[in-house]
Order: sequence, then structure tokens, then C-alpha cells
Amino acid sequence: MGELFNDLQHYPTWFKNSRNRTYTPIITDARELEKENRNNNKWRKWQITLKGNNYIFAFKEDYASYGSFIPQGFSGIYGTFEVYYNNKKVLGLGMFYKSENWKASGIEAFIEGDWIEDFKELYEANKKAHEEDLKNLLRKPADKLKENFGIE
Repeated sequence: MGELFNDLQHYPTWFKNSRNRTYTPIITDARELEKENRNNNKWRKWQITLKGNNYIFAFKEDYASYGSFIPQGFSGIYGTFEVYYNNKKVLGLGMFYKSENWKASGIEAFIEGDWIEDFKELYEANKKAHEEDLKNLLRKPADKLKENFGIE
């Protein structure tokens, strides 16, 4: 889920932009609910409808050099990511930002349930979309070289 967060946070924007819908094949709605600064912390809340189920995500970002879910010796941006299903928190993760991606660093809450299958399916769909994007990205320069040199 920590890896999936890097895409989840963009769904409201991607959903508005039809060319990015390949990343949301089983999502029928995505919208930003809140985005603000609270006590010098960035706070964000958004919702997606995934396979007919509504999920709400909350994320609080902060800067620190310590914390219960911060890797030892890490100093930088960390956060708390929560997933709500049927108005109940089903997952809470400690997160930290490194190498241009968010990574999970610990589990704060977890309730097993049907919601897990939805996210497994979404993870696989996103993985496939990323692989297709990479193929297309690599194909474009090769196609341009073929065109430049008259190769078919």
C-alpha cells in the first residue's frame, strides 16, 4: 500500500484528465475533499470510488528528524497515511519521503477485510499501466530513429 500511495495521491487530478485514465481503470470517481495547512503541517483528504466502493484517504505531512515510524538516522519529510472504508479506519501507515517517492515505514493500524482485494486489483492495474507507459516511452525514440534513417 505504501508503494501504491505514490499513485493514489494523484487520482483526483488524473481522474479529471481523460488522457491519464489508464491509471484509473477500475475507479469511477476521484475527488479532493480537503487540502490545507494545519499547525504547520500539510493536511490532505481525498476520496475515490473503486469497484463501486467509496474510500477516503487522509494524509498529514510534516518535517522531522525523529518519530516512531521514521527509519533510524533519517531526517526529512515524513507523514501519516490513513485509509477509511465504510467510515472506519482500516489502515494507517507511517510514511517517509526518499528518492522522489513516498515509502511506508510502519503500520499504525490494520483491519483485515474485503477492501484488501480492491487494492490488490488496483495495484496490478497500475503496475500494468506503468509498464505500458515505459514501453511507449522507449518506443518513441526508436521510432524516431527509424523515421530519420528510413528504416521500416
